[in-house]
Amino acid sequence: MIVGLKQIELVNVRLIPFILAVITYYLSVFLFAIRWKYVLKGLGYEVKLLDSLIGVLIGLSINAITPMSRAGGEMARALWIKLKSGVSITEAIASMIYERILEGFPVAGLLLSAILLIPIHRRASETLAFIIILGLMVFILRYEEIIELLSKRIEKIKECKDRLIMLRKNFQINIIAISTSSAVWMLDILRFKLLGLAINLSFPWKMTLVLSISNLILSVISVTPGGVGIVEGGLIGIMLILGYPKEVALSLTILERFISLILGPGTGAVVLSMNGGLKLWKALK
Repeated sequence: MIVGLKQIELVNVRLIPFILAVITYYLSVFLFAIRWKYVLKGLGYEVKLLDSLIGVLIGLSINAITPMSRAGGEMARALWIKLKSGVSITEAIASMIYERILEGFPVAGLLLSAILLIPIHRRASETLAFIIILGLMVFILRYEEIIELLSKRIEKIKECKDRLIMLRKNFQINIIAISTSSAVWMLDILRFKLLGLAINLSFPWKMTLVLSISNLILSVISVTPGGVGIVEGGLIGIMLILGYPKEVALSLTILERFISLILGPGTGAVVLSMNGGLKLWKALK
């Protein structure tokens, strides 16, 4: 049972949907590992899937204690894969930047779906949809020019420019990376659906889409370690605005954050401690 703050009512948690939600989270982590392995393969490195998986889990644990989503975890992943597979820091960083680039495609798809399925204002929705589609087309057609422009302003992209251009030409890697990224976001939406069922609430799929996108945006803009405070407040606020009772909003947020902020990073911390965590932590410092 989960007790809302200063609430008398109790929200019962159904175990099976919650366990299934946890499974979807770990499936997403596994897909992230597959994606990273193949992006690194595109750079000429044959990395073991287990090493890639451990790197992703370590990244989750570091992200939970460092400000800004994924900031500290990316460097931890880069150091880990350098120690295990000899991948240079520059090429590891390039692989992660490219992951983020390709992740933009399914995210854009989610945003388009949200805009078209939940139109707040017809003209505004059509304009936003047009801007997203136009942006994707420009990015695809002018990719090299955009990377060249960004490389003049962002040092990390400058160091990785040639590799980012090279990866774009590998059709197989792009298909695998976009497919795994898309599957991850479908699992993310499914996780919110299952968490709703865990508290005896059948969310419409539109609502799970809104929650998934909101969770992403809140995580990206958070400046606190693990997004603590900002993500929770944002999710609860959004659910309250949409008319859900506060005990339901609080309960769902607690369950989601238990998975993404405690279980995932906790697993990563255990993996880190079992794989030379002290050495890696000293390198990070």
